[in-house]
Amino acid sequence: MVSTGRFEWFSRETALLLNNIIFVTAAAAVFVGTMYPLVVDALGVGKISVGRPYFDAMFSLIAIPLLLLLAIGPEIRWKGDQWPRLAKRLSGFFIVSLVVGLLLPFIFERQLNLATGLGLAGALLVALTTLRDLVARLARSHRVPSAYLGMVLAHLGVSFFVVGVTITSSYSEEKDLRMEPGASYNISGYEFRFKGTQKIQGPNYVADEAIIEVWKGNEKSGDLRPQKRVYSGKSNPMTEASIDKGLFRDLYAALGEPLNNGAWSMRVYYKPMIRWIWLGCIFMTIGGVLAVSDRRYRQTLKQKMGFNSELQASRA
Repeated sequence: MVSTGRFEWFSRETALLLNNIIFVTAAAAVFVGTMYPLVVDALGVGKISVGRPYFDAMFSLIAIPLLLLLAIGPEIRWKGDQWPRLAKRLSGFFIVSLVVGLLLPFIFERQLNLATGLGLAGALLVALTTLRDLVARLARSHRVPSAYLGMVLAHLGVSFFVVGVTITSSYSEEKDLRMEPGASYNISGYEFRFKGTQKIQGPNYVADEAIIEVWKGNEKSGDLRPQKRVYSGKSNPMTEASIDKGLFRDLYAALGEPLNNGAWSMRVYYKPMIRWIWLGCIFMTIGGVLAVSDRRYRQTLKQKMGFNSELQASRA
């Protein structure tokens, strides 16, 4: 029997193979970054910490080829394709994504941030090419397999995830403050007004609760109520942060130690679009579930199981 499973190096099969290699590399990078300090400590060689710089560098190296593959993957033909045909179909999307991605940081921040612009451009490119392929698929047939719909949701999830990571890592702010009652502090256009503290009696704890009003211009955005709790039977206080949640930004406040004259040390955070990271993960999870639940895969599995049963019976 002659095999017909050959494919050229530039084909969708190759793109899927490279995609799997990238994801395995990402998993290995996270594993090494997490376990290496523990192994070094267990061997008694010394102590080392692997923090944000390592993971930021790994994410950047992995994200660039991954986004390119996700963008062009659905457009590549099975078995083999040609670069000129693909370039003709996608060159416009590349140009639009690059221009818009680089312009957005300049429009909102009045400065050109190359790393942020490239991250946004990659996310936009994946979203545009995925939606283009979906529209073309619906134009040919209104019936969309669940595996294909899962692919669309997963690709869009990657776009949301990359936008969230890019914006959060580029524009997050964190400040350690000394605040007295009546004092205020501005961070990224939000004004934190400290009104004072009050005692709170919980079911199994006593807490000092700070009252912080958050204002955006002349409009009140919300309240933050971080606490310093002391639980029954314990002497060490525990910090309970407060979060003002939003689709496009999260505001955090954590209460530190009491100072003189009713002042407290505090830490406030501004995290733009951090919810998009979780939104992207949700989309990718739903996409994966839809993909593996496709009826065609279940039929293929049943056929393989039936073939194996017949083969075992013939050998018996």
